[in-house]
This record gives sequence, C-alpha cells and structure tokens, in this order.
Amino acid sequence: MTPEAKAPFRRRAFFEDDGIVGARWWQEGMAAYADPVTRRSALRNIGILIAGAAGVGIMISLFSRSGRRGVTSDGDGGAPILRDALDLQKEQGWDVGRVGDTLAFPGVSPVDAVGSTDWASQLAGLADSLTPVETRLRPFYVPTLFQSPSGSSSANLRAALGPIHDDAMDEAYSRGAALAALFAGPDAPAGTAVLVDAPGPIAVSVAAGMASRFDPVFLFDNWPHPAGVVPSHLALAATLYWLPVFQAAARRRAQDAPPVFVADDARLSPYTDASDRFDNRYLLRLPSAASLTGLGIKRLLLVRPHSGQVELDDLNDDVVAFARAGIEVKIVALDEFTQPSGDAGVASATAMPTLASPPVLAGPAPRPYYWGGSPYYYVHFWPTYGWSRTIVVRSPSPSLGRIGGGATYTPAPRPTIFSGRTVGGVAGVGRTRPTGFGVVSVRSSGEASGRSGSWGRAGSSSSSGS
Repeated sequence: MTPEAKAPFRRRAFFEDDGIVGARWWQEGMAAYADPVTRRSALRNIGILIAGAAGVGIMISLFSRSGRRGVTSDGDGGAPILRDALDLQKEQGWDVGRVGDTLAFPGVSPVDAVGSTDWASQLAGLADSLTPVETRLRPFYVPTLFQSPSGSSSANLRAALGPIHDDAMDEAYSRGAALAALFAGPDAPAGTAVLVDAPGPIAVSVAAGMASRFDPVFLFDNWPHPAGVVPSHLALAATLYWLPVFQAAARRRAQDAPPVFVADDARLSPYTDASDRFDNRYLLRLPSAASLTGLGIKRLLLVRPHSGQVELDDLNDDVVAFARAGIEVKIVALDEFTQPSGDAGVASATAMPTLASPPVLAGPAPRPYYWGGSPYYYVHFWPTYGWSRTIVVRSPSPSLGRIGGGATYTPAPRPTIFSGRTVGGVAGVGRTRPTGFGVVSVRSSGEASGRSGSWGRAGSSSSSGS
C-alpha cells in the first residue's frame, strides 16, 4: 500500500447543488451498509420506496381524472362540483343553464276559478296569500315553490306563468269537497289531520275542495326549471287557478280548522344520470310526531290517488314514527270517490252533508262525488275506518271491501334509500338526503360534466348538456 493510500481522508470541497446532494445521499446510504447482504437489503428498500412514490403519483393522477370527469372535484380550471339544485337556482336564477327555454303548460286558462283575470297581480305575494290561517300551523308551511315568482331574477318566470285548468282538476276538486263533507257528519272524529299526496295539480285541487273546512298547509319545497325532473310549475299554475277559492275559504272557515297537508308525489320522480335533466327533487318535510300531538292530532288520513297505494318511500319513517307515538294512520284513495250512477243513492236514508257557502266557480257547477259512488256509503265511512265517534255500531256492506282497503292499513318499516336518515331521532326534521339526490353538477367552464349537464352561468349560456 502506498503512502498516499495511507494518508488520512480530508474534505477538499463542499457542494450543496441539488443533483449532487441527491448523489451524496445515495453514496452515504450505500456506505452505511458495507456487507453485500445488507447492501442488497438497502437496494430492496430503496426499490420499495421508489415504487411507493410511483403509486402515489398514479393515485393522484386517477383522482385528478376523476375530478375532470365531474364526480366530486371542486378544483380550478372548470372542474365540476355538485351543488344543491335549489341553492343554485336561488343564486343564479330559476332557469340556470337554460335561460330562454320555455315551460310547458297543458290546459292553459285565461281566467282563474271564479272567472277573474287578476291572477297576475297575485304572483309577488303568493307565498303570503297561502300562509295557513291557524298560527300554530305556520311553522310547518313550506312556501318555497310559491316564493319562486317573487325573486329578482324571476321576471321571465312571472311572464311564463298562468293558471291551468282541466277536467282532472275539476274531478279532484269535487273529490276533495266530498272528503271534507265526511267530516261534517256526526260520526267524524275530532283530532284528525289529512295529508294529500298526489300529483301537484291534483293535490292542489283536492285541497281547494277541502279548504272550506280544512286549513291548507303546502309542502312544496322546490323551484320550477325548464328541464326539471319534477314538473312543479304545474302545481304552481294550478294554485293560481284555485287561488281565489283558497282566499275566500280562509275568510270563512273556523280559526281552529284542522290541517290538510298538501304534497306533490312527483317529488320522487324516477331519474337517471341524464345530462339534459335538472334534478329538482326533494324530500317531504312533515311535522314530527311530537308536533302533531302538540296540535291535538290523534289521527292522520293519508290521501293517495289510487286504491292499493301506500306512502312514498320518504314518508315511511314518518308514518312509522306516528304510529309508535300513538297517532293512527289510515289511507283513503281519491278514486274511491266517484259520481253516483243510476239509482245508487236511492236507498240512502241519510243525506250527504254539504259544505256551507261553497265558492261560486266559473263554468258549470261541479257534480257531487261520493265515497263508493253513493250517499248510501257515507254512513259507513267512519265505522269502516274504526274512527266513528258515535256509539252506534253499523254493519258495513260486504261490497265495502272494494273501497275500504285503506282502513286496514298499518304503517310498517321497510328498507328505503331514506331509511334511518333522521337527526336527533326526530322524523321529518333535518333529514339527510341520499348522495346525488336533488343536486346538479356545475362546471364553471360551461363544459358538460355528466350529472345534469353543466348548469353554471360562468361559462357559455348554452351549456345545458344537450
């Protein structure tokens, strides 16, 4: 060994260049493991480290792509985010993403139910006009839909709106009047509320027919949209038609009238991830069992369009909670109220009660409807439902089985996408919607983004996803 090799090691220079520092890290790491076996372990560990870094890079890339596809990303550069549909409409306008598109109104009527053309002047104050008279019912009123025409960006909605009217609405009105007349009889139980859950224009028409005896509490919790999944503009237009009836009834009926809750069963309309639809679906907000009990409600009669139908999925938790709290729930169908045919009513010894001072409607006077198609069945309604408050027990006719099926209904829990989604154990309050329900995807660049297209106004106004 030469003397030069025996000389002690001395540092001749010190470098902090990034590339050299990296090389020094490698050399120092290798020097720390002198024997071959340890050196091989070091190489293996370093390989694992490099592979891990590569994996992280791949994951970041995948998440970045996912954001670009419009699932949940809220990054810059036009990446889409999911927004609550109603919040977006309130922020950017009821027709966000479809400015200039029209709404379809079948059965447009130039006049309202009493033949007046003054309905346009009522739009700005519509939500106030339909507030329940009974003070205790006001906290449960959901005025969202009726507030839509009063927004500063809703001038074109006000211009598009007008009353609608058709035969189905007249039938629903007459059926509502027939149902309300049942509560005028001596058998009618006290402490009974009604929930009408039917297509928007039908539900509004039923409520109009009941308004002389019941205080309507509307539960329409969305805004219309030209591409809306829920055609809530039809419920709004039907309300304009019946508005004078609601207003006149509010002045006449008793101040402590029981509530009729009014719901649009189109709120859960089927929807797939279509780029040309705006997901304005919503969940019904009913009072809790404790709130109903506080109002003196002991029974709830659920009104559905057709015999055999039960509550919609978003109501299952509620009706089960009502039953557990001691509030009886039964169902009656609108199609069980029909017009008499032939001599169906001749055998009746008791005349069907009528509502006092019905409003004078434009057009022909509505024909009477009866539960079961005859006033004969009137005397059997409350005994059939087990809610008669008289001590007289009447034997129902065997034929009542075809019209009294809802009398045997008992709420039962069933698995739904809304099950168990309550806050603090209070049904109907603070309920969390399922992921992807009632939301739309917004992309600031205006590029279509998958779910419901691109609805933001920051980009192209034509970005409707079509």
